[in-house]
Amino acid sequence: GKRVVLVTNAHPDDLDLKLEKTRLDNHIDELISSHTFGAVKEDQSLWIELQNHLGFQNKSTLFIDDTRQVLLAAKKFGIKYLLAVNNPNSQIPKKKIEGFDNVSDFRTLLKHII
Repeated sequence: GKRVVLVTNAHPDDLDLKLEKTRLDNHIDELISSHTFGAVKEDQSLWIELQNHLGFQNKSTLFIDDTRQVLLAAKKFGIKYLLAVNNPNSQIPKKKIEGFDNVSDFRTLLKHII
């Protein structure tokens, strides 16, 4: 079945704040700090560790992020479905992330992916 996992470069101590801001806690199956694996989302080593830990299949995984470098790392790893969030902070204007389909608020997709 579908699983929703939030992977963040934030320190584990800051995860509650991230959940508070995204309001996703009711929809998340697992929350992972990249610090747990000693690498950041931009590093291929993290993707290897995540795949070992989660057992996801690249061809059926959707990855959403607000940073081009992270999306490029996921693409290099072979994640098939990639989506960019172009306004992760509602206080600043949208900024298109080149090379990826962009969405303004991924929460509008929740009913389709959860």
